[in-house]
Amino acid sequence: EENYLLYYGSNHWVVDIDAGPDGEPWYVIENDLLRLNFFVPAEHLRPIPDNDLTPIRPEVPLGNKRIEIDIINQRLTAYEYNEVVLASKVSTGLLHRSSPNAVPLATPKGDFVIQSKMPSKHMGDGILTDDPEEYVLPGVPYVSFFQTEDGIAIHGTYWHNNYGIPMSHGCINMLNEDARFIY
Repeated sequence: EENYLLYYGSNHWVVDIDAGPDGEPWYVIENDLLRLNFFVPAEHLRPIPDNDLTPIRPEVPLGNKRIEIDIINQRLTAYEYNEVVLASKVSTGLLHRSSPNAVPLATPKGDFVIQSKMPSKHMGDGILTDDPEEYVLPGVPYVSFFQTEDGIAIHGTYWHNNYGIPMSHGCINMLNEDARFIY
């Protein structure tokens, strides 16, 4: 029997509510990568309110919103009408490969557009393991993909708080509340 860890600050898809072994309500959550369901006592999770998933200022046209990532200084700055609305420390991609044949980990440079958003996404290689060094990140919160073919996104981070230092596999890691703002 394997234990599957869920972490504080992660987001998950609730697909059903069932009675747990204690007779209390348990949420059935789905892992979107592995297509597995897990059961969690409802008292351990907090539903995300609808306003966390809607634009903060929908009246601002998309053409008047932009995000700049400063890889050198590990900073993200979000603008509306050229006015700064968020400035945040981030962690971008590592500057080296984990092995000579591995995929590059650096954050891509260039002009991109947010292509899709997901409030919860399992990122990693899709295996279940108890090895903390493996790349297994279920429930990554507030994901805004800007290079979907490589799975590169701006997203919340529950597994480290080393903002200002490159830490990722190419994504832009930020505080969950800042990622929610971008989302």
